Amino acid sequence: MPPLSRLLPTTLATALTATVAFGTLAAVPAFADTTPPAATPPAPSQPGTPAPVTPLTGSVTLKLPTTVAAGKSSTVRGTLVALPTTGPTTAVPTAPVTLRWRTVGTTRWSSRTVTTTTKGAWSTTLKLQTNSEVQARYAGTSGVTAASSPIGRVTATQAVSISKLSPKRPAIGQKLTVSGVTSNALRGTTVTVQRLRNGVWTTAATAKVSATGSYAAKLKVRSSASLTLRTRSIATAAITRATSARRTVGVAVTATLYPGQTLGAGRVLTSPNGLYSATVGSNGDLAVTDTAGNVLWHSNTTGSAPSLALTSTGNVVLRGSTGVLWQSGSTGAVPRLVMQNDGSLVLFSLGASRWSSTLGLGGSVRPAACWSTSFDCISYTGYNPAISYWRMYAGHNCTNYVAYRLTLAGVKNPPWGYPGGSAWQWRAGAKKKGFAVNTTPAVGAVMQWGRNTPGGGSSGHVVYVEQVTSTGVWISEDSWSGHASYRFIASTSSAFTSARFLHIKDAA
Repeated sequence: MPPLSRLLPTTLATALTATVAFGTLAAVPAFADTTPPAATPPAPSQPGTPAPVTPLTGSVTLKLPTTVAAGKSSTVRGTLVALPTTGPTTAVPTAPVTLRWRTVGTTRWSSRTVTTTTKGAWSTTLKLQTNSEVQARYAGTSGVTAASSPIGRVTATQAVSISKLSPKRPAIGQKLTVSGVTSNALRGTTVTVQRLRNGVWTTAATAKVSATGSYAAKLKVRSSASLTLRTRSIATAAITRATSARRTVGVAVTATLYPGQTLGAGRVLTSPNGLYSATVGSNGDLAVTDTAGNVLWHSNTTGSAPSLALTSTGNVVLRGSTGVLWQSGSTGAVPRLVMQNDGSLVLFSLGASRWSSTLGLGGSVRPAACWSTSFDCISYTGYNPAISYWRMYAGHNCTNYVAYRLTLAGVKNPPWGYPGGSAWQWRAGAKKKGFAVNTTPAVGAVMQWGRNTPGGGSSGHVVYVEQVTSTGVWISEDSWSGHASYRFIASTSSAFTSARFLHIKDAA
């Protein structure tokens, strides 16, 4: 059969073909020679954009001690969990948690990373040296948000100790060394050694802590009372003050000096009752004082490297680098020098007193007590410091006292005229008037020193010669400092050799 296009008119054939092609023909004639087009398979299914997932809120906790020992291990712990919108919390396992810490008052953090357990717990140890701030942090993931704990504060208690006291039983005048160790944070700082007095802690010494954490402070023992001590550290925002345990040390009391023994600078004889002391000063002066520091007697000498000794023949000798500074001039067998409970420094020989700071040689040479603020040692002369002699300044004045003694001898006015002048000017005044001025002592002579000389001071000094011996002179004096004295000046001392004797009116 020929094709349909040849049996039908061209127009009809075209229309039928078009209708089939576009699928608009409701029915196809039975005679149509055509095959329905194959059905087009559906396009493969394309996945759609998933709905966004909201991460859970992370929460990290921190549990730490409020106080730890500086430098000692302490445990820090916490948990990391996720907080859902509803329902129970969920542990975040095997997740990194960063722990960081810093010294209070600073900005630099140190840090360490720890991993949570399967239950979301974490822990680690820290060795904090100072008061510190600590925080735990979690960086977060796509499923759990980042989180930080509140910043916690830990107080690190410091440590300081007194490990040694040397000597174990110091004497008065000796230096006591207090040594110990501290915790690491105190290295390079200063510690304070305190002494307990009448229930109050007072500073006795300070010392710097070494790079190894040790310290050594020195303090001078000044009384016979036992010493109760403690050491304290500094206190800052980063360092909590540390205080050591108390340590008590007894003081060795020595009241007696025997032949062959010496007292060096700073060494002391103390009365058994602890109220009076005889001390060799580093300036070369031997002084008897009470616990209040009042000077009851002194040798009024100066010199370097002083030492006091008692000879086997009974002479108490104070020496310096230049020779004898002072001596008692006494003699006696089996001697001993004793600081007594009444404040007297006494030399005994076979039980009898041979010299005393308050009575003198055997009670015969020195007519009164020596070095007394009540002027007992020169008041026997009738001297009244409130009265001016030779128009000198009234009061405690060396020139006024010597002017009084010369007035008693008949010299009513200064031989060189008014004003009498300062002590250092007397030598020139005496020479000008023709009086003998030399190095030969005599009873009644004026012993005189220039300015800034051994025994002279800044204005010079004058004293009255009471007695001359083969080893020196006994003199009496007053001074601007308010002390009077009746003392011995050895001829070998620098005070003696630097002085001159003015023979204005020697005693007959």
